[in-house]
Amino acid sequence: MTVTISKHFEALVDELVREGCFLGADEVVENALYLLKDEYALYKVKREELRKEIQIGIDQADRGELIEGELVFDRLHAKVEAALGKVS
Repeated sequence: MTVTISKHFEALVDELVREGCFLGADEVVENALYLLKDEYALYKVKREELRKEIQIGIDQADRGELIEGELVFDRLHAKVEAALGKVS
């Protein structure tokens, strides 16, 4: 397999090898792919969790368990203000 990368990433690979972080370009790319694989696996888990949360909301709405929009925004506003107050 032959892969072409941008000059920017080529320079990064060269630097990582030159500084002794990796033995060669193939090792840099392999490690990068392992990180990408882990990140993608985490993305899939988070996506599935989000789908479940959305379904919970849909089920609640179907049962009529809704909160007025104005109340939701008031609560969110209060949370933001409290968080900003803690930061200051």
